[in-house]
Amino acid sequence: MRAGSGTDVEKIDLRIDENHTVALKSLGSAGYRWSATIDNPMILQVERLPSIRGLEQFRLTGLSAGETIVHFVQARSFEPGKPPRSLHDIAVRVTN
Repeated sequence: MRAGSGTDVEKIDLRIDENHTVALKSLGSAGYRWSATIDNPMILQVERLPSIRGLEQFRLTGLSAGETIVHFVQARSFEPGKPPRSLHDIAVRVTN
């Protein structure tokens, strides 16, 4: 899901220093891996956690007040230029 694509974007509210874990279905056995980018890394930190039970996990931590979007992309690193298999966006609002 991409912001502005007409598809609903998941929304999360956090406080500064609060954490939220995101779990996305893994296809690691087929060579796919999720990666994350943040529109504004001054507001939010994203950390990869160990995979568990077929899920890739990420910890989102609020750093400062504001809003940003985290873009998750599931792709194969050995197929550059090929469209990703899956997209998932999360809009995050961090408050004091």
